[in-house]
Amino acid sequence: MISTLVAAATLTALTPTPDRAVSSARPGDVLCQFSNTASGGTLALVDNAGGRVALRGEALVATRKPLRAGPLNFAVREAAGSRTRVSRMTLQIAPPPTGVVPLGPLPTRAGFADEFDQPPRLVTSALPGGRWKTQFWFGDQAGDTSRTLGPINHSSNNEAEIYVDPGYKGLDLQPFSVHDGILSIKADHTPAAIRNRLSNLPYTSGLLTTETSFAFTVGYVEVRALMPRGRGLWPAPLWLLPVPTRDAKGERHVNGEQEIDAVEVLMQEPAKAYLTLHDPKGGQSVQVLSPDAASAWHTYGILKTDKVVVWTIDGSAVYSLPTPGGLKGQPVYILLDLAVGGDKSWPGPPDASTPFPAELKVDYVRAFTFQ
Repeated sequence: MISTLVAAATLTALTPTPDRAVSSARPGDVLCQFSNTASGGTLALVDNAGGRVALRGEALVATRKPLRAGPLNFAVREAAGSRTRVSRMTLQIAPPPTGVVPLGPLPTRAGFADEFDQPPRLVTSALPGGRWKTQFWFGDQAGDTSRTLGPINHSSNNEAEIYVDPGYKGLDLQPFSVHDGILSIKADHTPAAIRNRLSNLPYTSGLLTTETSFAFTVGYVEVRALMPRGRGLWPAPLWLLPVPTRDAKGERHVNGEQEIDAVEVLMQEPAKAYLTLHDPKGGQSVQVLSPDAASAWHTYGILKTDKVVVWTIDGSAVYSLPTPGGLKGQPVYILLDLAVGGDKSWPGPPDASTPFPAELKVDYVRAFTFQ
């Protein structure tokens, strides 16, 4: 019955992203969040302006050339059995973002690369020269407070995972695996029998950082990743932090609270990417509608110079900001992780629909520096 179709769909316009941000999209494409609330039946969308409209999962791609800001009218045709209903809606198209610095020539001098043809070489007591550290620089380096961003170390992130590795506390927990050149970082429920040994955090997961093996001052870094779908999952396949230094007393510090997040996705909304620059003088963040991060592989990158920071998705510049003073001349290192939200966290906690184990998959991490 038509009555079961309720509101046919919800369409929300966001700022258009570059045409390469969606596989096979074309110049002039408009990206919109789309959700179908119909229960049963089929749904078709027709652009009254004569362009094409395609549904891709929960994303809508509508082409109207030349692309203009302003209203774009749609007819929505629903079908249930022998009955149909046509509704009309107007989508307000925002103008394309202005002021994005073109990507330009990228550095070509190889600085760091892991193609994951073999398991990641982790930093351990037996292998202090490993490539990947599995905990943060702050907190108890022998304990749990260096392995989460949650209540136990007073982080406002309120995350619910603890980052582990096979040697941590002798528990033989392995969040990292490699198969056919693909790294998987696995988040899962903490086994009940050992939860009290892990600060009662309900999930285990993995973090990799190059804090002790690689940093760069100016350059470009890129990952190719496939993210796991599910409420409460919070993957960050690429972010950058300043290298900590030691003062005269041997205590470690960083220069302010700078951080560059190449991409964060709250996986109950896998077609929204958040690009953020944290700075003590006021961070800035933008949300862009991106390719569905859980449906296909995509690349995410950061170009950092002493003048500008440029964010890329699938090789196209999508956002840029002037480099803040605290990051000029400041070496930064690479991090990637799969976080799990807790109560009062940004993504919120997982629910019964969230699949576990969940895996963030990474094809490669590559960094290039200028000559």
